[in-house]
Amino acid sequence: MREGVVRDWSPPGGDTGPIRFELFSTQRLEEHAASLAVAQALDLDRRAGHKLLPRVRENARILVEVYTAISHSS
Repeated sequence: MREGVVRDWSPPGGDTGPIRFELFSTQRLEEHAASLAVAQALDLDRRAGHKLLPRVRENARILVEVYTAISHSS
């Protein structure tokens, strides 16, 4: 690369100010949001998380045991 090529470069039109345009128009943003909503649809089957509550209870029990053991050792 020749010296000075990068230094002498300027953007087309000579505009060196900040970019001031919308990446998405309002309409395009709404369309994109709608497509994301479809792609991220919720599973309304409440049975899907039925194993969560027993797991939370078990974690709580273990945390209480550990807390009790630590507090009695100090």
